Amino acid sequence: MSRLTFTALLALVAMAYAAPVAAQQAAEPPAADPGDASPADGDGDASPPTTGDAADANAAGDDDASADSDAADADSDAADSDAADADADADADSDGADDGDGAGDSDGADDSDADDGDADAPSAPTLPAAPSVPTLPDDEETLPTAPVLPPPIGSAGVADKPYFEMHGYFRFRGDWFDNLHLGFVDESDGLPFPRSLGCSATAPEVSDACSSNIRSSNIRLRVEPTINLSPNASAHFQIDILDNLVLGSTPEGYYLDGTPIRADMPIGAFSGGQAPPQAGRNSLIDGIVVKRAWARFRTPVGTLEVGRMPWHWGLGIFANSGMYHPTTGFTDYDADFGDNVDRLSFSSDVPIPGFTSLRMSVATDWGITSPNSAQSDLFANRFEGQPFDLDDSDDLGQWVFTVGKLDDPAAFAKKVEDGRLAFNLGAQFVWRRQEFEQRTATIEGRPAAEDFVTRDATVYIPDVFARVGWGPILVELEGIAVLGDIGSTTDVGRPEGGTDLRQFGGVLRARYALFEDLDLGFEAGYASGDDVRNNPPGTTNVRDGLVLPGDGRVDNFLFDFDYKIDLILYRELLGTITNTTYLRPNASYRLSDRFTISGQAVISAANEAASTPGNGDLWGVEFDGDIAYASDGFFAGIAGGLFLPGDAMDHDEPDFATQATADTAWTLQTRLGVTF
Repeated sequence: MSRLTFTALLALVAMAYAAPVAAQQAAEPPAADPGDASPADGDGDASPPTTGDAADANAAGDDDASADSDAADADSDAADSDAADADADADADSDGADDGDGAGDSDGADDSDADDGDADAPSAPTLPAAPSVPTLPDDEETLPTAPVLPPPIGSAGVADKPYFEMHGYFRFRGDWFDNLHLGFVDESDGLPFPRSLGCSATAPEVSDACSSNIRSSNIRLRVEPTINLSPNASAHFQIDILDNLVLGSTPEGYYLDGTPIRADMPIGAFSGGQAPPQAGRNSLIDGIVVKRAWARFRTPVGTLEVGRMPWHWGLGIFANSGMYHPTTGFTDYDADFGDNVDRLSFSSDVPIPGFTSLRMSVATDWGITSPNSAQSDLFANRFEGQPFDLDDSDDLGQWVFTVGKLDDPAAFAKKVEDGRLAFNLGAQFVWRRQEFEQRTATIEGRPAAEDFVTRDATVYIPDVFARVGWGPILVELEGIAVLGDIGSTTDVGRPEGGTDLRQFGGVLRARYALFEDLDLGFEAGYASGDDVRNNPPGTTNVRDGLVLPGDGRVDNFLFDFDYKIDLILYRELLGTITNTTYLRPNASYRLSDRFTISGQAVISAANEAASTPGNGDLWGVEFDGDIAYASDGFFAGIAGGLFLPGDAMDHDEPDFATQATADTAWTLQTRLGVTF
C-alpha cells in the first residue's frame, strides 16, 4: 500500500465518521434538562449539562447506565468548577481510550507529560452523556466487545471554546570534567575527549593554560503546549527556548560569521552582557526552536495522528522520545535529543473477549524527501507558498507496525499496588526502503546531477518489549535486530557489492523493593560491535567513528543517545552504548518524600576488541552516586562519577605515535530546575 493510498483511506474514515454525526444532530436535537441548568458565570447564563449532570439524571432509573455513562466520559474531569460536584465519580474512570502515543492516558485526556494537568484547565469543554456501554467490575480483566470511546466531534453540549494546556520544564546543569581525555596528549593519535584549547596553544605566555579540567554550565526551557479543540481533537507542540545554551557563549560583540569586531568592544573584557543566539551568526541554532507539531483526532474506531511527532517504543534503546516514556510512565528531564518523525498513524484498541485488549497501530513516515523546492534554486520563484518534493525516487520511506498489550503506566502501577500480576508485551516492526539518494544538496543551491546516486537500501527492524510487575518485583526487557542490505555504497568510498546490516541490541533490567524505601536493581545490556578500528585509532566517540566499515558489513548497534546509564564512559567517551556487554547493579534509598540517594557500578566489556584503541576486552569500571531533591515542581541534585579505564582504552599498540596507559577520569555534575 502506498503512502498516498493510506492517507486517503484515513481521510475517508474521518469523513465517514463525521457525516452521520452531523445528520443525527440535525434530525434529533438534544433536549436540555432544565433541572440541571446552572449559571456558567456571574452573568446568570445557563451552562450546558455536564457528563455528571446527565449521569445523575439517569441514575434515578438505572444505576448501571449511570456508571456506563461515566466510564465513557472521563474527559469531563476538566469541566468548569461550577459543574465539578455533579461529576465527582468521573475521576475513577480508567477506560483507556486510545491516545495514540503508545499508552492510553487513564483519564482519556491527551497529555504526554507525567502530570496530566486537566484539573487546572480553564473553561474546559463539557460533554453530554454517551450511550450506555457495558462496563466490568474492577476485578475483571476482559473488556467489552467494543472499546468505550468519547463522543464524536460535533456532539451536542460540547463547548465551542477550546482550552489550552502547558507543560514542560526549565533546567540548569553544571558539569565539571576532569581528565576525560584519560591523560593522552597526542591529538594525531585521536582522543576519547577533547583537551582544553590552551593545551594546543603555542605562545609561551599561555603555556600554563593547559588544564585537565573543563567546567561548563547550560540551560534549557522546554514548553509543550496542547490546544484541546474538543474531547476528540487536539494540537500538540514542543518548543525549546535557549536549547542547551552554554552560559556565557553569546556575549555582545562576539560573532562567528566574519562580522568585524565592534569598535567599542575591541576585546572580550569590554563585553557588557549576552546577545540572543542567532544561527550562523553567533550560534549553530536560533534561540527558539520548534521541534514538534502534530494533531490528534479520535474516532469510534481508533485514533488518527499526523505531523512531526515524538517516537518512543519500549525502554527507548532504539526509539526514544527524550521526554515522556508512554510505555513506562517515566519523564526524562535530563535528555538532550529526542526522536522526532514526520508521521501519519492510525491506532486502535482491539478487544479480545475473555482476555484483554490489544493495541494495534500502523504508521507511515516521511524519512527523507529532500531536497525540495524551498531548499534549492531550481524553482526560486516558487519559494513562497507551498513547496514540493523535487523527486520521489530519492525518498526514504518507512512503515511502522505495532501490536501488543500495553497498559497505561498508572493502570499498570495500580495492579501491582493491589497485589495483582501486571504484564505488558508488545512488538514493533519497521520497514525502510530507499532506491536512490541525492547526497550533496545545499540551501539555495542547485542539486548536482552526478550526486544523484543509486542506494537500493532495504532495512527490517523487529523490536520486542516486555514488562512484568508483581508485588515488590519489576522486570523489563527490550530486544532489537537491524537487518537488511544497502545495494550501493561506492559513492562514500566503500567497495563494490554493497553493505549488509546485522546489528543486535538488548536490555534486561529488574528492580526489587527490599523495604518500603529501599530498592535494589540490576541491569544487563548488549550492543553488537564491528571489528574495524576508527581512524585515528584513539578516537572512541561514535560521532567521530566509521559508521560504514570497508568490510561490507555493519554490525555495530548504537543505543539511542537518550538511553543513559552512566556519567562518563558511554555518555561522554563512547557517545552511546555500542560494542559492549555491560552489567549495572544499582540501589536507591528514599531518605524522605523529598530526598533520594542512589549509587551504581557499571562494568563494561568490549565485544569486539579489534575495534578498541587498546585492542582489549575491558572498557572499564565506573562508579556513580547521586543525591536528588524534588518537591512541588522543583528539583535539584548533585551526581559524581569515577571511571577506571580498562585495557581497551590504552594506547599501547604500534598504531600510536605516543604509547600510554589510560588514566582515571572523574566528573561532578549539578542540576536544578522546575517542572510544570
